[in-house]
Amino acid sequence: MPPPTLWNGSRRLAGNLAPLAVVVPGLAWTLMEAVNPSIRLVWAAGATLAAGWLAVNLFGLVGTRRLKRDLIRSLKPPPPEPGRSVVFCGFARPSFRSALDPHEDLGFLVLSPESVEFRGELHHVRLNRHDLKAIRMRPNVHSLLGLGGWMSFEVAEGRLLVEPRERPTHLGNLLLARRLVKEERRRTRSGPRSQSSG
Repeated sequence: MPPPTLWNGSRRLAGNLAPLAVVVPGLAWTLMEAVNPSIRLVWAAGATLAAGWLAVNLFGLVGTRRLKRDLIRSLKPPPPEPGRSVVFCGFARPSFRSALDPHEDLGFLVLSPESVEFRGELHHVRLNRHDLKAIRMRPNVHSLLGLGGWMSFEVAEGRLLVEPRERPTHLGNLLLARRLVKEERRRTRSGPRSQSSG
C-alpha cells in the first residue's frame, strides 16, 4: 500500500468545493428563471458564469500556500540561485485522468542550465536540456475557462507536464507559465524550433 501523501483526495476536493459554494446559488437562480424564460434568465446565466469564473480563479487554489510549505519540508528542494529556478507546480503524466483535479502530483520544478527536473511526492522526472525538442503550452481542464494550462517540456520519448501553483490565483499562474515557457525556450538549444500551441 502506498504511503499517504500531502496531496490527497480531501485537499483535491477542497479546491472544487470552494468555487461550487459560490456557483450553486447562481445555478438555482438560473433554473428558477428558466421555468418562465425572460430577460432575467439571461442576467441569471451571465451572472452565474461570471461568478463561476471568479470563484475558480480566486478560490480554486485554496490551501496551496500551506501545501507548498509542507512540501518544502518534506521534499527539500534545492534553493533558487543564479541560473537555477525552483517553481512549485502540479504534475501529471499524459495518461492521467481525474474528475477532481488535473494534477496527479505536487512538487517542485527545478530549472537549471543542464536539466529540467520535477521532484514530487510520487514522481521524479529529469530531462537533460540538450534532449529537449520543444517547450510549449498545452491545454488542460483549466484552459476551458482561460485560467491555466500545462507547461510541456518535450523529448523524443514523451513529455513532462507541469502547471505552476506559485501564485494565489489560476490566472496569475497562467501568466507565470507563459513567461517561464518563453524564458526556457530562450535558454534551450532547441528553443528556436519550439512552437507554442497556447
